[in-house]
Amino acid sequence: MSAFIDARSLAADTVVTTDVCVIGAGAAGITIARDLAGTRHDVCLVESGGFELEPETQELYRGDVVGRPYLPLEASRLRYFGGSTNHWAGWCAPLDALDFEKREWVPGSGWPISRTDLVPFYERAQRTLQLADFEYDAEAWATSGRPDVAVAGDVRSAMWQFSPPTRFGDVYREELEQAPNVRVFHHANMTAFSTTPAGDNVESLVFRTLEGNSFRVAARSFVLACGGIENARILLLANDEGGDGLAIESDEVGRYFMEHAHVTTGMCVVADPNASLDLYAGRARRRLFEGDGILARIENRITRTEFVPRSVATRGGLRISDEAQRRDGLLNAVGILVSPRSPEAMTRHVHNTISHAADPEDQALEAYDVRLQVEQAPNRDSSVTLGDERDALGLRRARLDWRLSELDTHTIVRATYLLARALGQTDLGRFRIDDWLRTDPASFEGAYGGNHHIGTTRMSDDTRSGVVDRDCRVHGVSNLFVAGSSVFPTGGFANPTLTLTALAHRLADHLADVAT
Repeated sequence: MSAFIDARSLAADTVVTTDVCVIGAGAAGITIARDLAGTRHDVCLVESGGFELEPETQELYRGDVVGRPYLPLEASRLRYFGGSTNHWAGWCAPLDALDFEKREWVPGSGWPISRTDLVPFYERAQRTLQLADFEYDAEAWATSGRPDVAVAGDVRSAMWQFSPPTRFGDVYREELEQAPNVRVFHHANMTAFSTTPAGDNVESLVFRTLEGNSFRVAARSFVLACGGIENARILLLANDEGGDGLAIESDEVGRYFMEHAHVTTGMCVVADPNASLDLYAGRARRRLFEGDGILARIENRITRTEFVPRSVATRGGLRISDEAQRRDGLLNAVGILVSPRSPEAMTRHVHNTISHAADPEDQALEAYDVRLQVEQAPNRDSSVTLGDERDALGLRRARLDWRLSELDTHTIVRATYLLARALGQTDLGRFRIDDWLRTDPASFEGAYGGNHHIGTTRMSDDTRSGVVDRDCRVHGVSNLFVAGSSVFPTGGFANPTLTLTALAHRLADHLADVAT
């Protein structure tokens, strides 16, 4: 029997039994299934879509957007095998140690685990995402042509590595198909929980196809890996009409929806014609040769089945230091130099303020928009709830209310001024702050989310402040787990894929122990 099973072909009311059932075949779900492949535990991975984008299935993501403007929900995620890795851009960076800490100036901050706890799983995630070694110090990637400028004062260099990007559905499909203990059901949509009378243990899940036939999966452990909005929606629907109900010991499901606010706050002109900001101004590929320290460390750890990159693209950013965050009460933020643009509007200003500048008519200056990527403060009123409209399966659609706060405004303004001052102190460049930031910063003019859905089932030791515990198990339900960035208590500035993949590896190890 094929490991890939079209749920539309199943007889009505089929009952599938397994050890671990994972719902959602995106980065987190596929990572968990791969880690359990080849073990003695039977695994079912269930995906709503097929192997290509299908409008009828994608439409199930549609929902209401209230509060701040946001991309239509059906356009912010992909609902087929591989999930949103089918269109991601590959940006990878870990969270900083400070991001895991309780910060008195950031209400709701603090993870129940530390960055040190996650490092071994970050190293595994590097392989899964087809990256180089787990190395994010700028010095390790700088070259004479792309120097680490070691910006003075309150700014430090940060680095991203770029996944090819890894399309999980393509890269890992054959591996899962050949795994003797993994079955992948596609075109199957979860519609209900079947629980014990107390609601503290899940006995089975009900799945339906868009064509109308249904089946059940009974398992020892269940994992929701459906994304930051859909994970919350599924848990909310469990206690809506039509379900047996879950004894979730938390009122926080769907609360604390967070994003990374992306907002252009000014323009930087490189003041020194001999200076290079190439480390920060775009992706550059670095080939990894035999004997190179990064590749050597990879080869000391890999097995013969793991992917070894021959080169990796990297890019730097200008991050607000830990010290400045503590002193000024800021969230984590990084400045990204994007798309050189004509600096005519600043040329005379730069010429008048930089003593060594040549005549502006004789010298072409490089200029960049500066885009901040900013951590969002946990905000209970920023939320995912259930709307009134129903989808093709009869389930209430999601309703997103994305809200930003005074702390978000404060961070964007102060981070911009710290970046401007640091660039000026080193004579690397001059920074023109956009007018809106001076006059109406709370407008967040031009701000948009990065489609990074964070925080709606956040992790905590305290049931009053989170939905899952440090092992990603839902508080109050013995065998239901959640995977993905929805469990992040805070988001740092880093794109979430590397961290959510690391957490998926960690959860897979825990599930293997539980099943044993």
